[in-house]
Amino acid sequence: MKKISVVGFGKIGQAVVANILNHGVHVTAIDINPGLKKAFESGTYEINEKGLTEVLLPAYKSGQLTITDDFSAIKRKYCCYRSHPAACR
Repeated sequence: MKKISVVGFGKIGQAVVANILNHGVHVTAIDINPGLKKAFESGTYEINEKGLTEVLLPAYKSGQLTITDDFSAIKRKYCCYRSHPAACR
C-alpha cells in the first residue's frame, strides 16, 4: 500500500486526506494541534463538512489513517502534501 503524508490536518487537510483515503492509500496526517488526535482516539471527532467524519473516523480506527505531530513521519513516504498555507512560506 502506498503511503502519503499530509502536513496540516485542519479543514482543508481533512478534505484532502478523505479523498486520498478513498483511493486505498495509507495517510499520515501531521498537525501540531494535539486536540485532533485526542478527538480521534476518543471517537468524539466531528466536523461540519459533509461526509468527512464517515471517511476519516473509520480509517483512523482501521489504521489506514495515522495522526501525529511528529514531522519525522514524512520520511519513507511515497509523497508529502502540505495543506497549510503557512507551511509553504
